[in-house]
Amino acid sequence: MAAEVSVNNGAPIVKLAQNGLLSGTVKISREGRPFYSFMGIPYATIPGRFEAAKPIQHAWRGIKSAEKAGSSCTQKAFNTLGDTLGDEICLFINVYVSNINTTKKSSELPTLIWIHGGGFTFGDGTSPCRPSFFMDEPVILVTFNYRLGVFGFLSTGDDVIPGNNGLKDQVAAFKWVQNNIPAFGGNPKKVTIFGVSAGGASVHYHLLSSLSTGLFHGGIAQSGSALSFWAYQPNPKENAVQLATYLNCSTMEENPSKITSLEILDCLKNLSKEELNEAQFKYKTSWPSNLRSFNFLPVSETKAKNSDNPFITASPMALVARGEYASKVPLIIGTTEDEGATMYAGVVLQNYELVKELDSEWDLIVPKTLGYGRSFSIEKQKVISDQLRKFYFGSKAVGSETAVNLTNMYSDVFNYPVYKSAKEYAKNGNQVFLYQYAMPGLVSIMGMPFGVTSELSKKVSHADEIQYLFDLLLPEGKSLIKSGSQEEQFSKHFVRLWTTFAKNGNPNHSWGNYLNQEWKPISQMELDGSQPIRWYKIEQNPHTINDPYKERMRALDKIFAEYYAQGPT
Repeated sequence: MAAEVSVNNGAPIVKLAQNGLLSGTVKISREGRPFYSFMGIPYATIPGRFEAAKPIQHAWRGIKSAEKAGSSCTQKAFNTLGDTLGDEICLFINVYVSNINTTKKSSELPTLIWIHGGGFTFGDGTSPCRPSFFMDEPVILVTFNYRLGVFGFLSTGDDVIPGNNGLKDQVAAFKWVQNNIPAFGGNPKKVTIFGVSAGGASVHYHLLSSLSTGLFHGGIAQSGSALSFWAYQPNPKENAVQLATYLNCSTMEENPSKITSLEILDCLKNLSKEELNEAQFKYKTSWPSNLRSFNFLPVSETKAKNSDNPFITASPMALVARGEYASKVPLIIGTTEDEGATMYAGVVLQNYELVKELDSEWDLIVPKTLGYGRSFSIEKQKVISDQLRKFYFGSKAVGSETAVNLTNMYSDVFNYPVYKSAKEYAKNGNQVFLYQYAMPGLVSIMGMPFGVTSELSKKVSHADEIQYLFDLLLPEGKSLIKSGSQEEQFSKHFVRLWTTFAKNGNPNHSWGNYLNQEWKPISQMELDGSQPIRWYKIEQNPHTINDPYKERMRALDKIFAEYYAQGPT
């Protein structure tokens, strides 16, 4: 048992380094093993809206209950964009400790820190992150909330609102883990950060930020990269002005764009969370309208003397091009087999009017839906749009007959930045394990909220892997994955793949029919082109495959060569 955790009347008690005693609960893993659960622990405090989080310096009195999750960070409901959820006081962390009936030495267990996805705009550290699958392995699992959307990523492009508070919240959570994980029996020198989508992009961002150096020792980036267009806002001041103008913050009716950063701050600080949540989805339109518009994102901060320590001071594209990594740790990175099948292609193809609109208004729509519109001039957007149309569709129209073409294009919104990130990080002498996830899900994670019911919903699409990492519940309260099923066996191996990496810095363990086929990191021969880049295909019987996207990645290398050589700065 973790030496620092005691039991009082059946409840686990742990003493934190600075803040006092916590009382948790005992829960049961998938295989019936008891584990400790501590939820809703405050890990940092927010001095004021749009300000960087600060450590909690004081200790609470007595024993603080950690039996229930804390409030999620304020956001709109993802499915409907209806009610405003959560609160602005939301920086809570959850710790789950396995192996409580063993006699392991204190501070021995590796720790995995999950960074939730949701486009930096939705989500929390509790749902759907039920920990029971991981608790059959000798690890500690940590999940947490961070500020989202306008509350976490508004920036005025100067030291008034520098931005990146959501990423700085993540850093605060990592620091909390370093200070407190020994009390739970964890090894602070064996910490792996992992996440999907925006969580995966966050993992990549932390490789680039000096604020995160030394706080983690391995990373797993699932379907996310800081090089993704959807993960970076190159025009933060313009974006802030547009929001403030929509909310009538400017007193200069003839020229509202002349509003100052201080005026923006003063106005937005005095609006309700409901007003801000509503406005961030209305001041700019998305296409199609039922998809989500992500505009408040990580930024490059100025080196202003009055600002807090900046997270990054150049675009991720520029940092990667210059090889400026603040951390050099082993990395697993990859995507699903058909990333864009449900969230994009499936939504469009089930609506004939959307198909017609995309086909006829290609040059206007594609820069918006693929995310590159905010990074290029109108003229350059047109050139890129024409090149993409020619490569993916040739002379064919957009429609059901070209569903595969459309799926491939939208999938490469994720595939290409991940592929580019993997190669560039490996070029700097780092171990990079590249994968393609191809195990069909029992449900379509992104197909469900967008009502995609076509054949595309059966593809292995964006975020589908999380149903095998976390215990998702059906509406009636039962686990999605049935006991004794082949899906359960796959899930156990998949979880072990990740926990083996957290323990050893290498994911390999015996699994499936290809027991002698090792998952190797990208080699120099693969980087120089003398061998094809190998991806580890994660499915019922995982095995290595030669570059499945070779021609598509080569084409995108040419189309975006200039951008990824330096990027916006």
